[in-house]
Amino acid sequence: MSHAFHRLISHYAFREDWLKKKMVFLAGPRQAGKTFVAQQYLAAHSSPQLYYNWDLPEVAQRFRENPVFFESDVRISMLKRPTLVFDEIHKRTRWKNELKAVYDRSIRDFNLIVTGSARLDLLRQSGESLAGRYFLFRVLPIGLQEYAGQIDFQCRLDGFKDLIHHLSAIKPAPKALTDLLVLGGFPDPLAMGSLDYRRKWSADYQRLLFREDLRDLSRIQEIDRVETLWSLLPERVGSPLSIRSLQEDLSASHEAIRTWLLNLEKLYSIFLLRPFSKKISRAVKKEKKLYLMDWALHKDEAKRFENFVISSLFRSVAVWNDSGQGEFELYFARNALGQEADFLLIRDGKPWILGDAKLSGKAIDAHLYRMAEQLGGVPVIQVVAEPGIFQAPTPKSLIVSADRLFLAFP
Repeated sequence: MSHAFHRLISHYAFREDWLKKKMVFLAGPRQAGKTFVAQQYLAAHSSPQLYYNWDLPEVAQRFRENPVFFESDVRISMLKRPTLVFDEIHKRTRWKNELKAVYDRSIRDFNLIVTGSARLDLLRQSGESLAGRYFLFRVLPIGLQEYAGQIDFQCRLDGFKDLIHHLSAIKPAPKALTDLLVLGGFPDPLAMGSLDYRRKWSADYQRLLFREDLRDLSRIQEIDRVETLWSLLPERVGSPLSIRSLQEDLSASHEAIRTWLLNLEKLYSIFLLRPFSKKISRAVKKEKKLYLMDWALHKDEAKRFENFVISSLFRSVAVWNDSGQGEFELYFARNALGQEADFLLIRDGKPWILGDAKLSGKAIDAHLYRMAEQLGGVPVIQVVAEPGIFQAPTPKSLIVSADRLFLAFP
């Protein structure tokens, strides 16, 4: 199952004209490939020596001796407007002020890419001193396009007919989809291609997540109880998340569980979908749905596939937003009768595509058509795990295999 693939830097819109204006911040889950993406960019621009990891003692020592030590390396490189990578600088106490000083002093002389964890993403939630000085890009687990090597960054799916036309020309990748479903989208186990390696990697990953990342990000003392919470989450994927139910299972306060979930979300371990209530009669407006960033943790095939579909759409929305293609959002829809659509894509403030995830290519449920009409007649897509499915029951509906659909979405 071993597979060689590359994370393509163009996926993250590293355009020269943007780098001349802004620092580029790369945020995302641990081991999703942030450092690799940055180093790949350096290698492509002949400046691999201009990579600085603040976890290395020699880099920290050089910084203590001279906060702008890297300027001498820039001069030695003799490159015209080189690119520098600062990795893990967010672990320093005053890192935001230090980056601000670097930007204000040197943005005309070189490009700067900063990689790190959840703390970079948190900058957008505060009025910090770096406002207006950076663009944030998310590096998320690998999607089908990347893994199958069928990248099309120029494809713009403006209308449903465009999508149908584009999908009709795509050669599906069922083997690549199977690999992703079994091994997940994190580069290390996916590239290794071994299920045994994947299990060992996952155990170590979760230990580091709780014992290092969560501890560094928050002041949470009860790490053991957060690990217990984590063990309860896979079975709740795809259903409205009840904090009250988790309170009973964990004997913890509502505020404690809310805080634990929030920090897991900040670390890109989980993400939550809000229900879309506008225009849907008797819509459920409160409880969110939870998904794991690592869908391969599921033993249940249906939950794993639904999680994969929603994670793939979450990734697509991030790429579209980060690359400036518009304002995209991802929701689910559920009414008081218990009928729901697994996903609703919003584009520039308007409902765009409504859909469901199913294991087999059975007929689209009637309630999806009713919801679609309430949303203004948006198209309906049923994404299925079964290969070889590509049907258009109506001019505005589609039943399509995931191994084809996600070669059209980044």
